[in-house]
Amino acid sequence: EALYINDSAQQALEDSGSFANTVWAWVHTQVAECGGDEVVREISFAKEGKPVYYSVVCHPIFWRETSAVALIFTDISDEKRRLQNLEYVAYRDNLTLVYSRHYGIQRLEELLDSKVPFVLCFADIDHLKYINDQFGHAAGDDYIRAVADMLREFPGGILSRIGGDEFMVLAPGC
Repeated sequence: EALYINDSAQQALEDSGSFANTVWAWVHTQVAECGGDEVVREISFAKEGKPVYYSVVCHPIFWRETSAVALIFTDISDEKRRLQNLEYVAYRDNLTLVYSRHYGIQRLEELLDSKVPFVLCFADIDHLKYINDQFGHAAGDDYIRAVADMLREFPGGILSRIGGDEFMVLAPGC
């Protein structure tokens, strides 16, 4: 039985039947399994084509001589979107919008640790200095973007710009 439902939880449970089913299935599992420990879970669903995220904290309690749970719903959609935006900015090269050096090296290390077969390709642009000197840095930037666009076509590849005129393509599973 629900003794009290905060506004966030009420709205979430009314907005999406599948979300409500997910929450209640999880609640029943927690009542049986949490063994006195607090459990936190993120749950999401689409509302008007846009993802909505909730943090649900499950506190086991003893109520009317039976095991029960107290749930606290918190809408974390704004924080989640801010985090996704920060990750996008952190992991993208500003000029080409391909992945950054940091992201590429991180993925390379993950692939090396996982022992998954992969292909690693490096591409270095020729004559960038000549283009910059003869036609200006805007033309050089166009050249870099054009090469990035061509390298994006590598099937299944993860493209990173690792230097001014250097790119790395990782292709897991090859």
